[in-house]
Amino acid sequence: MQNENRSAAGVFAAMSEGTLDPAGFTHRDHVICAAFALRGYDFFEAAFLYANGLKALVKKAGVPEKFNATVTFAFLSIIAQKLAESPGVSADDLPEHCPELMQKTLLSPWYTGAVLASDQARQFPVMPQMKSA
Repeated sequence: MQNENRSAAGVFAAMSEGTLDPAGFTHRDHVICAAFALRGYDFFEAAFLYANGLKALVKKAGVPEKFNATVTFAFLSIIAQKLAESPGVSADDLPEHCPELMQKTLLSPWYTGAVLASDQARQFPVMPQMKSA
């Protein structure tokens, strides 16, 4: 099955069961999987399930250092807000409804690349940076 045809429910189930192939896990998969979790659980439970699924996935891929708590929490927060603003949009349709979520630079107004690459950002969600006027 091609990645663009995978369902949010299928990606979330495979991640939860530990059967998801990390090699085929795309940015779109990240977004729809997070949206599915956020539609099905309260924010903190969804964040817990999604973050643990990502940690297991990067460990399975042999790159546990790729997990980034700041990116994960920030994207989950933005996705939750987009879902709240679009109650009729499914997790599967969210990337097309909110194409900005597909931009990996979405966090650049709040975080520099150096901050996101830091050990702290990988370990826990660091606060957004204040930009000087």
